[in-house]
Amino acid sequence: MINQKIELLLIEDDKDIVVLIEKILNKSGADINLSIIDNLKYGIRFINLNNFDVLVLDLNLPDSTGLDTLLKIRKEDKNLPVVILTANNDMSTAYDAIKNGADDYLVKGEFNLNLLERSIRYAIERRKNLIEIRKSKERFKNILHGIADWVWETDLNWNYTYISGDILRKMGYTEQELIAKSFFHTMTDSDREFAENLCNIFSDQEKMITDLTTWHYTKRK
Repeated sequence: MINQKIELLLIEDDKDIVVLIEKILNKSGADINLSIIDNLKYGIRFINLNNFDVLVLDLNLPDSTGLDTLLKIRKEDKNLPVVILTANNDMSTAYDAIKNGADDYLVKGEFNLNLLERSIRYAIERRKNLIEIRKSKERFKNILHGIADWVWETDLNWNYTYISGDILRKMGYTEQELIAKSFFHTMTDSDREFAENLCNIFSDQEKMITDLTTWHYTKRK
């Protein structure tokens, strides 16, 4: 059960779904203040004028359809927890929505009180954690920007996730040119094969790489 007061915005034009959610929330006994809007335009206005704890969103509305509905919401508010409503035959859209900023999803006609409460709690907690992670990354980035050294970070696929300004200046790249690009993208042909083999060893056997700074970099044309 939800033990805190929740300001919930429902953007949904299907009256049957609206009535269902109202009935579920009334039976829950939870302290939830429900606001209902039936189109995206006024929904966005409501979001900008109020402090909602969570949004339950139908992707298919009179004035917006599909993933574009979520993207418009995220353009206005990156921190609002969002639970999307999807049809039972539209799971691919639900998964795409999660990848593009939704926190959870519910299938229309297939949720009850427990599922709705769980989804609301999960969305709020997930968004809270993502905000903290983003803040931590910004703090980390600010610290690294103050270090006059060669510092970089990659994901598990060896794609850049962070590159210090000193590296960028020496290599002649901008951050936009390298972030999400392969670690091997900037290496000369003579070093790339050796580097890839060494990184594979590191990935497979968790060996420390101690001679990365000996490789020669060049800006690729």
